[in-house]
Amino acid sequence: MKSKKLKPLLILLLLLPLSITILGTGCEKDEITSSKSRFIGKWVEQESFTDGICDTIIFKEDNTIELYIPIQEWTYSFPSSNTIEFVNPSSLLSRKCHFIFNRKNELTIFNFYDRTITLEIKDITFERIN
Repeated sequence: MKSKKLKPLLILLLLLPLSITILGTGCEKDEITSSKSRFIGKWVEQESFTDGICDTIIFKEDNTIELYIPIQEWTYSFPSSNTIEFVNPSSLLSRKCHFIFNRKNELTIFNFYDRTITLEIKDITFERIN
């Protein structure tokens, strides 16, 4: 009698982790997609670093970057919901950075390149201008 009652319970317990895994991965992909759509457009640096010039970066729909000299024509992707990866297609050099949206039109990318000759690394806050 006991073995008949335990079999259905055992099957349900074995299926539970599989169900959670399948449902969990679906939610994560939605967050990454929404992050990409929030990035697309033209962003201007809020504070210049050393030369008094605020730089502009454009995240394009085809996952490429325009205007931002250190990584112009690089590609970008989202390995997680708070990480962006920049890849140089010609040399396969890549760099991962964390980011947050401070407000709807304000974005901070941490440990990101500045457009100086020395390619300084810093936290840069951008404001969306379109």
